[in-house]
Amino acid sequence: MLTQSNQQQIYFIKKYIISAILILIFNMGLNAQETKSSLGTLKQIDAGFLNIGYTEAGSPSGTPVILLHGWPYDIHSYEDVVPMLTAKGYRVITPYLRGFGTTRFLSDKTMRNGQQAAVASDIIALMNALKIDKAIVGGFDWGARNCRCDGCTLARKSKRSGFCERLFDYQS
Repeated sequence: MLTQSNQQQIYFIKKYIISAILILIFNMGLNAQETKSSLGTLKQIDAGFLNIGYTEAGSPSGTPVILLHGWPYDIHSYEDVVPMLTAKGYRVITPYLRGFGTTRFLSDKTMRNGQQAAVASDIIALMNALKIDKAIVGGFDWGARNCRCDGCTLARKSKRSGFCERLFDYQS
C-alpha cells in the first residue's frame, strides 16, 4: 500500500512529466513553422554562440530598429510598439535574448552568462548575421540596461565606426 507521501511524490512526478511534454510539443511547434503576429514573422538565425529567435517586421530597406526586452518579459512586450515603428517605415527586429523564447545556445559547452557584455556580443553577432551595419537600439527594464551597454560595446568592439545611429530607452 502506498503512503500519502509516496502518492504525493507520484502525483508531482506525473505533473512534471506532463509539463515537460507540453513544453516540448510547444517548442517543436514553434520551430516547425514561422509564426506571424503584430511583431512580424518569427525566424531563427545562427549568430555567434546562439541560434537566435527573433521577429522582423517592416520594410527590408527601412532603418533597422532592434528592440531589447527586459526580464522576466519577452518580445511580446513590443506588440503595440512594432506596428507604430513599421508604419513610419522602420525595419523592426525584436530578438529573444539568451535564455528566452526560441533562442538557444549552439553548444552545450558554452558558458551560460547573462551579463550585459554577453548580451551586447549577442546583438553584435545578430547584426552581423543579418548584415546590418547601423541600427537604432532600444530597450526597457533590463533591455534598457543592456541597450546602454550595447551602445558602448558596439562602438568599441565593432570594426565599423558609427555602429549605432541612436540609443534610446523605454523606462516606465
